[in-house]
Amino acid sequence: MTHVTRLPALVSLNQLGFQFANGETVFDSLSLSFDRVPTAIVGRNGIGKSALRG
Repeated sequence: MTHVTRLPALVSLNQLGFQFANGETVFDSLSLSFDRVPTAIVGRNGIGKSALRG
């Protein structure tokens, strides 16, 4: 069995939601944790990924 040691999360998002002004919900109740392991958010063009940009 492989043993995996997880470091504490660098970024943690809990119950995150995003809705456009016209009422269209992109996501709701999203929970994510990012650590030092390479991570990506993928999806079709135009579905709101850039809304997560800092």
